[in-house]
Amino acid sequence: MPAPTFIDRLNTTLSSGGSEQFLRAFEMLRDIAKDLHLWLRNGPEDAVMVQVEPGFPAKIGQQFNVVVRIPAKDVGDTLFRAYVDTTGKVSLDFFGEEAVVCRDENELQTKVLEFLSKPEVAARMNVYKQLAN
Repeated sequence: MPAPTFIDRLNTTLSSGGSEQFLRAFEMLRDIAKDLHLWLRNGPEDAVMVQVEPGFPAKIGQQFNVVVRIPAKDVGDTLFRAYVDTTGKVSLDFFGEEAVVCRDENELQTKVLEFLSKPEVAARMNVYKQLAN
């Protein structure tokens, strides 16, 4: 019998696809991005995009960047970074400092809203909203 090919070994290695908790945390981040997109959008749907983009793996979890893009204005900006560990725990990094751990979806949403309510961040979001039109 021939040795398994790399693709066979790869399929076996990645067959688990990640824990349910990890995938649920990723979906929570995507839900936040969708709502940010709805808030920013005043014109065509593709005038502004808010995406959750994978970053690098870190000790505190897989990094995901929440990114605003306004293609017509050549704008791309990372709003914040989130780290999701294999148990689904989310840690948020808003200013490149110590990450804030969220216990559940409600706390995740609350921490993001607290960040967005900071005057300098709220002003930035309103600039994006204007640029997207």
